[in-house]
Amino acid sequence: MKESKKKLLGLAGLAVVAGLTACAINMPVGAVSVSGGVEINVEVYSINYETVIESPEDNAVYTQPVIKFTERHSRVDSVKYYLINLTTGVTYELSEYEVSGTDVSGRTEFMLDLDQFGGYGTYIFKSKIVSYGSHFDDEDSVQFTYASDSPDVPNTGGSGLSAFYGSLNVAKSDILITGLIGFFAISFVTLYIIRKSNRKE
Repeated sequence: MKESKKKLLGLAGLAVVAGLTACAINMPVGAVSVSGGVEINVEVYSINYETVIESPEDNAVYTQPVIKFTERHSRVDSVKYYLINLTTGVTYELSEYEVSGTDVSGRTEFMLDLDQFGGYGTYIFKSKIVSYGSHFDDEDSVQFTYASDSPDVPNTGGSGLSAFYGSLNVAKSDILITGLIGFFAISFVTLYIIRKSNRKE
């Protein structure tokens, strides 16, 4: 009889433990309370924001000063644009093209004359997201070069004989090679004349 009671008590204990375990597993996380009242707040921000520069192309070389700039953006509050002339070290904030609003998506296009930003050289065009409402920022940038499509003509001024050389549109390398050829030719003729004179004496 005593053994039967012990078995019943043991089975009852196992049933209670199993019931408590099942309740603990199925209990919602929010139902768990901690002494002192700990409160946890989680903010989840959208990750769909972006800025992408479509033109000019990265590492491209342009020979015309007027270039089209295109940038695509989505889910932004503000986009700022910068043009950096790496040759002169000057950064220009293109504030007249800035995008602002709330959760704005779209495309910005504008033309710039690089002669007004330092002329020939290497540039970086940068678009930067500033979204204060969602506490994030992001940016995209491309590097390109604005260069002359004519040979490297020596800078000889603009009048007289110098203007004549400039009008020839002759590269510096051509002038250097021609000069060396002339130097060796004159040297050879001079040595020949000296040697002939020595023989006569």
